Amino acid sequence: MREQGRSLSSESMSTQQVHGVTPLFGRIVAALLGIVFVVSGGAKATDVDMFAVTVGEYGIVPDAMVHATAITLVIIEVATGVALFAIPRLGARAAIILLLVFVAVLGYGMARGLDIDCGCLPFGVRESLPVAIVRDGVMIVAASFVLYSTRRSIPRCPPSSGTNR
Repeated sequence: MREQGRSLSSESMSTQQVHGVTPLFGRIVAALLGIVFVVSGGAKATDVDMFAVTVGEYGIVPDAMVHATAITLVIIEVATGVALFAIPRLGARAAIILLLVFVAVLGYGMARGLDIDCGCLPFGVRESLPVAIVRDGVMIVAASFVLYSTRRSIPRCPPSSGTNR
């Protein structure tokens, strides 16, 4: 009986922790990332025209599509931030994809020798492309942690002792 009680408590503990990491900590990291995305996207939304200028400086998008691209990026960024709060695993996946796209664009800008503000941060904070790549890399690691820490542990079935028919 005592043995059975131990297995129950260790089983319930395994659903609360995944490899020693509590899902609560993953949700806290998701919320912090969510704040970054919502604040950054929201600030860009207040001056989409200025953000469109930054998007245009990369020279990736045709001039006719720059403004629409800027608006789309703002919407995706804010939606990713909201998803990190509401559905952390989905938000983390979206954040990783978005950040990988950002890293590719920043790398393209560096390869072209652009000396421009990355356009990433709000409130007039200027950031070089290499610094932005490092920051985005750290955010990718954080979003990956959210995926890892908020996954559900699946109880293992005991091996069957009978034969399969």
